[in-house]
Amino acid sequence: MRGILRRAVCKIHFFRGLAGLGWHFPPKKNPGKFERHARPAARSPNFAALKNKPMGVVRDRLERWGVLPVLRFFYQLPGTLRGLWLWHFRPRKTFVLLLSAMRSGSTLLKALLAEAPDIEQIPEVEFQVRGNRFYVYQRFYRLSPLPIVVLKHPANYSDFRTYPRLPRGEFKIIRLVRNPLDTLLSLRGMNPHLEVEKSDEELMDYWATTQENLARLQHPRMATVRYEDLIEQPKAVTARLFAFIGSQQREGVDHYHKPRNYEWQWRKDDGGEVIKSLRVQKVEKDYTPHRPLAEKLWAEPRIRRMVEHFQLKMPVQIPQP
Repeated sequence: MRGILRRAVCKIHFFRGLAGLGWHFPPKKNPGKFERHARPAARSPNFAALKNKPMGVVRDRLERWGVLPVLRFFYQLPGTLRGLWLWHFRPRKTFVLLLSAMRSGSTLLKALLAEAPDIEQIPEVEFQVRGNRFYVYQRFYRLSPLPIVVLKHPANYSDFRTYPRLPRGEFKIIRLVRNPLDTLLSLRGMNPHLEVEKSDEELMDYWATTQENLARLQHPRMATVRYEDLIEQPKAVTARLFAFIGSQQREGVDHYHKPRNYEWQWRKDDGGEVIKSLRVQKVEKDYTPHRPLAEKLWAEPRIRRMVEHFQLKMPVQIPQP
């Protein structure tokens, strides 16, 4: 039955690709024969028009013409076969997706979880992969020899409006959130390292949009963690997460080690100094200079709605507008 379904899917992608290249299939008078019919110029693929276009435009045009599904099928075919073999004949692995905005503590949480003997700390991974479940499975399977793989990739400035695009397959999800004031202050400090400039309004839109996308997310196996709870009670939070992902570790932790095979650095993980202390610590801040920003955040209905939805703790008390 699986072979029949696989051949059917292959034929569908193949004929979609031919249709995108200009092949048209009218009602068949003689089954088994087809003729090539000219289409209007507006609907025909104009590959010359793609020259000097942004890559996103090229990808969307090829997707609409039906070319990409055909190319993707043949490109992913070896990986799909490898994934089928791994799924049926090798020990199963558990994949955990760590979803968050940037500067929400994802590097810290990933390092804490890696203290378990069956979880390895790996660098940030782009898990928003297109493909069938077996292709995705084999792609993540080889990232670590251990049975549990934590995949961390926070929302970037370039993709936060569509984040997260979940891959196909079986995953567990950890949704990590942090109050907007601390997040924006941390983003301000990170942006010079990334050589980007963002106004407070742009950062507010980034935070609000990312949290709204996470709030709409529906998944049967999902846990939500607040960064403030992780800092105040690291052992209790990590113990709950170890049980959630099915780790051998039972006791929570409040310390961690450096990665074995790579270094923490900006654009891949947290490159700051606090993460290098190798222990969960609460950094005391003076929020007096940042009270105008806190009032500006609290006056935004989208941000206030997300703070209330996730029950986040604001470090500055702001009266209700």
